[in-house]
Amino acid sequence: TDIDIDESASASITKVLIARTMSPSEFTNVMDDIMYVKSFYQSLHKRWMEKSQSQCPTLKQAGYAAKLEPFSNGSQTFPNHLLCNDEEENGTTTADNNYLTVRADFMIFARNEVWVKQTMDHPSFNSNNDNNPAVHEVNVDVRDVSSNPHKVWNWILHATAERLEKYDYIWFVDGDVSLKSLNWQAFWQQVKLMRPKITQASVIGLSPEEHGTAHNTLRFKQDARLMAAEVPIVEVQAPLLETRTWVAYRNFLANDPMVMNRVVDG
Repeated sequence: TDIDIDESASASITKVLIARTMSPSEFTNVMDDIMYVKSFYQSLHKRWMEKSQSQCPTLKQAGYAAKLEPFSNGSQTFPNHLLCNDEEENGTTTADNNYLTVRADFMIFARNEVWVKQTMDHPSFNSNNDNNPAVHEVNVDVRDVSSNPHKVWNWILHATAERLEKYDYIWFVDGDVSLKSLNWQAFWQQVKLMRPKITQASVIGLSPEEHGTAHNTLRFKQDARLMAAEVPIVEVQAPLLETRTWVAYRNFLANDPMVMNRVVDG
């Protein structure tokens, strides 16, 4: 194994619960993402870290005001100046390896009881290697929400203060959003630096012509000088919230009968 326990012991650990709403058509995508995240802690974190910076030479050659797009070479390794400038002269990085130091677990909201069983039977639940133990065992908590498939209702019902007690962040991610398409290192590097209460990664869509959001202010901007922006809205398809922020907001919603009636109705 190339897991260096001292590497994680010397860095700050961030804990996130990724809550995913999953319909039958989204099953494969969600399971692939779980397997992907598990690989971080099963000796592949250094490889993923190197890959995350693989487009840095392209960015540096293009210059500070480069206008790169994430479709040609893949959004999973899409660069930014913070990621690419945080290097020593010998090419090593001074940043935490977020594939190792961000510890993720999952809570899956399965909208069909059949898919609860399908999920539990999936290889992602039995992918641990006794000969190569993971530095973090990813917990996958599957909830049967077939009796009430409305997304926000299940957030409020299941993402309680007690459930989130050991986590720094709660990340609500729709089942059709691919975590594998995100530069995990770059995203968490910005989160750790800026410490937003609520944030989301830009959802780029499948092509330049197919936007991932109807809100223009949230669409990806082809200007490398812009890495993050303060915006008036964060969508419900992939918001990341500090746990304390979510719990306070959840309690505010739960104590307003008029709001809760609308939430229950979807």
